[in-house]
Amino acid sequence: MKSFGESWKENHGAPIENGNQIILPSFSRNIDAPSTLKVKVLRADTSILQAVTVSLKGGHLLADGEKHRSIVCWYDREPWYLELDLVPNDVRATVKIWNTWKTRRGEEVAWVGFSGMIVEEISPSVEWMARCSSHMDKPSFDDLVIQFKILPGAQFDSVDIR
Repeated sequence: MKSFGESWKENHGAPIENGNQIILPSFSRNIDAPSTLKVKVLRADTSILQAVTVSLKGGHLLADGEKHRSIVCWYDREPWYLELDLVPNDVRATVKIWNTWKTRRGEEVAWVGFSGMIVEEISPSVEWMARCSSHMDKPSFDDLVIQFKILPGAQFDSVDIR
C-alpha cells in the first residue's frame, strides 16, 4: 500500500479515497470576514507529542496580541482548548488546519507516512470533527481527534489554552 505522504506528493495534496473514506492532508476553509477559531482536543495518543497547526493565507492569526501567519499548538496537557482570531487582509483568506507531531527522535513532522485526517461536518459551515492519523507505517485515525468551530466575528483578544 502506498503511503498517504507519497500520494500527497504525487497528487499535490488532493484528497485520497481509502475504501469509503476521504482522507485530507489538511482542512481548508475560506473566510471573508474576521472570525474566531475554537479548537478542542477530544482524544490524543500521548505516546508521541501531538499538535494542531493552523495557518491563514491572505491574513493573520492573532494570538496573545501578536500577528502570526501560522502557529503550532502542542498538546502537552489536559484539558486542551485553543481560541484564535482569524483576520483576513482583504476580501478573502484561507484558514488551514492539520495535525503535526514529533517523532521519537524529536523531529517535527506532518504529511508523511500515513498522516492525514478524516473530517466530519457537525454543523453546516460552522463546526467539524477531525480524526487524524500520525503513523508512519499504517493509518490510525484515533491518534488525534479534534473538534473545531469557525465563528463569524473575531474577539481580538488572545490565545486561550485551558
